[in-house]
Amino acid sequence: MGLTERGRRVAAAAVLVSLFGGFVRDVFLVALGVLAAAFLVYSYVRLGRELDEASSLIQLSPERFEASFTAGEEYSSELSVVSDSGRLYRLSFPVGSVGDGLVGVGANTLSYVFKPDLSANYVFEEAKAEAIDPYGLLRGEAALDFKVSFKVFPRVVSVAVEALTYLEGRGIQGAGEQTSSTKGNGYEYADSREYVPGDSFRKMDWKATARLGKLIVKEYYTESSGAVHILYENRAPDPVSSDVLSAAYLQAVLSFAERGWVMGLTVLDGGKVSAHHVDLHPSVAVTRALQHVLDDNVGAVRSLYAVLDPVYMSRLRGFLDSAVRSNGELAEVKDELFKQAYGGLLYVTCLADSPMNMLEVCHAARLSGTRVAVMEPCRPWRYGGLEDAYTALDKYDRVNRGLEKQGVPVAVGLEEALDVFREAPMVAAR
Repeated sequence: MGLTERGRRVAAAAVLVSLFGGFVRDVFLVALGVLAAAFLVYSYVRLGRELDEASSLIQLSPERFEASFTAGEEYSSELSVVSDSGRLYRLSFPVGSVGDGLVGVGANTLSYVFKPDLSANYVFEEAKAEAIDPYGLLRGEAALDFKVSFKVFPRVVSVAVEALTYLEGRGIQGAGEQTSSTKGNGYEYADSREYVPGDSFRKMDWKATARLGKLIVKEYYTESSGAVHILYENRAPDPVSSDVLSAAYLQAVLSFAERGWVMGLTVLDGGKVSAHHVDLHPSVAVTRALQHVLDDNVGAVRSLYAVLDPVYMSRLRGFLDSAVRSNGELAEVKDELFKQAYGGLLYVTCLADSPMNMLEVCHAARLSGTRVAVMEPCRPWRYGGLEDAYTALDKYDRVNRGLEKQGVPVAVGLEEALDVFREAPMVAAR
């Protein structure tokens, strides 16, 4: 408990008035200074007693929060607060927030929200109730019994569980031409509907138009098999960006696999090629990507062992033991990225390394007629000092302006990246 800024000014004024009154021998000024000081002491004692009683006068319900979720996800819960104290309090927690946190006399309802960026075990056993006296001179805190236990897993763990579920049998079994249930630009007839502005006249169903007396167009199933090469720069400047980056890479591979696409995967570590695979069956691509993100992430592996059923354990160990790694220059494999006739090329990066490799690959892709996109899921300037944040923002700005000049789209999230390839030429599996 202590003085607020206003309280410090009042205390200083009381001392100065008393000293000045003594100096000029003015009893009134001396008495005024003493009364101001006495009022501060009285308020201090009164507030201290109320804070000592706060833990019994303020009741929180529920008395604890306990949950497990993934970093980047939001946990929220209603918190009921009943106060029998005559004073206004402001509640706060070591992690998370409750809006303005103001609690008055009687029943109050607060909304607790916690959205962690970093995976960890968040545990604490008390909340704080801050009170300020009515005149704004003193401030103090009381501890309230309230337990919180949050197990926050890395983002990549959640995606890894999805990947393992896919590999256990719910994924696509073949990589040939497959008919999807999505309507679009394909060859197999799906349905007919009434014409809407913007429809191509090449899709007109003239027989149905003549029969019904209104414009009718045909719809076709899209072809769900294609081919894409994903380049993944696995370096990031901070733990949060590293987690976001690896989760984005694995999610991208899993999304293309669920569409039945053949994939090539190349991992760059410090500008060097640490893994390179071409013409991968979707399930094999997911397996390789899972190996890539878990190979150097001990924390994610431990978290997986904590959440997986025993049936997955042997499979997970097999993935980690059979990782295929290499060591070479990007120039040695760059030509293969385009010789395989992939319908698209996705470059996943946090821009932690030199952007020259990315710019050269994007330029070569454009010259070869390969659809290309860059996915930058990280925001590293949020997790460093001011100077580091400025450097990171400036780098992103310069690189992205260079990509814009080349006509290369830059995506922040996976859906934006997938939009680039939805119109990419379909390439039959080989």
